[in-house]
Amino acid sequence: MPSQSPAPELPASPETMTLTEARDAIRTGALTSEELVTACLRRIAETEPALHACVTVMSDTALAQAREADAAIQAKARVGPLHGLPIALKDLIETRGVLTTAGSRVLDDWIPDRDAAVVTRLAQAGAIALARPIRMSSHSAPTLRQRATPGIRRASPAAAVVARRRRWR
Repeated sequence: MPSQSPAPELPASPETMTLTEARDAIRTGALTSEELVTACLRRIAETEPALHACVTVMSDTALAQAREADAAIQAKARVGPLHGLPIALKDLIETRGVLTTAGSRVLDDWIPDRDAAVVTRLAQAGAIALARPIRMSSHSAPTLRQRATPGIRRASPAAAVVARRRRWR
């Protein structure tokens, strides 16, 4: 009788898992998509007051999609490569019903009525849109410090990644 390899040990904080670890944990039932999304939302809530990295956090929609993803796993349905995994969608990408500012004051209140092709493809792959990182643009009237900082357009996602490794108070 072939020996089974032990189940992978989950980290104490699911939001610190890599995509591969999270995918494997969800597919084996060691973790649910709802648990992962909830952990990520909790981490956003902890760090967002200090980081200001998100334009929008799509909590209700993400949790509903996570429950659907878990139901599909339970039903042994065929799932996509990103099934049940939370992702952040850049604030440039049109997402139906979600504030999309592109970092511009001109679009401060724009809510698209359609999804960009990339949003559709990510959804078909099973990804769950969790948040929209803030994007600075030339129309955002950046401060002097921001103008002098290379890569400021990628600062919010970078801050979120750094927050993954550090406890903010």
